Amino acid sequence: MVEELFEQAYPHARRAAGVFSASAVATASIISADREDIQQQAIVALWHAMPRFDPARASLRTFVERVVHSKVSSAVRARRAHKRSLLAGTTPDPCESAASAIHFRTDVERVLARLSPEDRLLMTLGSRQGSP
Repeated sequence: MVEELFEQAYPHARRAAGVFSASAVATASIISADREDIQQQAIVALWHAMPRFDPARASLRTFVERVVHSKVSSAVRARRAHKRSLLAGTTPDPCESAASAIHFRTDVERVLARLSPEDRLLMTLGSRQGSP
């Protein structure tokens, strides 16, 4: 059911995401390089929202446009907030960076553990620490 409904909604979503993201680029809210990413985020948001669609409350087109507009607006606000924090000169929390590094290393080690010994050696050849 959701898949069929999404197939009907997809053309509307592509159009709405294109229009709303183009408007954000035109008003210099986002840079054109971010436009495609925002469009993809809007389509994914629609996919997640489809189970909540109620034809008694709105048409499919209206529902799609509201979800897409909401996601594009959120993305624009997030990028503006990020720019403001960079301009304010705030520095990232060093503990947060250390935690991210630990999580990244753990993820890489998990992936390497699943590889054959030859593939693991190939992946770690450029590493300063040698093989895991």
